Amino acid sequence: MTITDLRESDAHTYSFRFYTDHPDGRYSGRPGVTLSVTDLKVTVSDTDGGVKKLTCSSTCTLPNNPTYIWYRNGQPVSDQNRNELELRDRTVDAGSYSCAVKGYEELGSPAVYSPRPPSVSETEVNGSVTLVCVSDSNPASSYTWFRKTGGNITQFGEGASLTLAAGADGVFYCTAENPYGSSTSSEWTLTSGVSWGDVVAFFPPQRSVRETTGHLLVLGQSVTISRLDPLLSLRYESSGTLQICLTSQQR
Repeated sequence: MTITDLRESDAHTYSFRFYTDHPDGRYSGRPGVTLSVTDLKVTVSDTDGGVKKLTCSSTCTLPNNPTYIWYRNGQPVSDQNRNELELRDRTVDAGSYSCAVKGYEELGSPAVYSPRPPSVSETEVNGSVTLVCVSDSNPASSYTWFRKTGGNITQFGEGASLTLAAGADGVFYCTAENPYGSSTSSEWTLTSGVSWGDVVAFFPPQRSVRETTGHLLVLGQSVTISRLDPLLSLRYESSGTLQICLTSQQR
């Protein structure tokens, strides 16, 4: 039996059975052959002085004294042929890393890398708001939420999602962290109060105006006010150009 395009899902115990024309002419080979399929993998450990040590390993039996190849961002790292690689400067050495055994380069390990800058999204259900933090990383990241109120920053939760009751105003952000590093999202502002409103009047009379967020407002039109927008209260003196009034009732 030949297995092509071998995958980890092919790891099983295989046995054979043959038959003859005799009534009892049947035989099964036991216990069979166990096939283990595994990738090379890269693990990280911290050493003295803040140096991170990457180790390339496999549960399979490798050739005697194999030569290893390390890749950073897909390019070979020169003069590194052992199964260990030390990263001494987080800025200079930043990137994704993988490894392979010379002669078997097509069977390299999956790349490992620190979290990319997280993105934050928001959903609202029955008055409560859920923020979700997502970052691309390998291995997967753990997430921590922070809240800024005034000049204070407090840890506000853990996990990829954060559910807040109505009225939980503030500035929130999340951090993503794995053994290779961490990254912080942009700030996300929650403001309770007006979520829907009507453009009531423009002074002097005009049919529309484009506000700073880029939304086109038209006289008499119902508009959605994003939670990222400030509570719109544009009011000018008689020498000004326009006035926008928003209803304070949610719809």
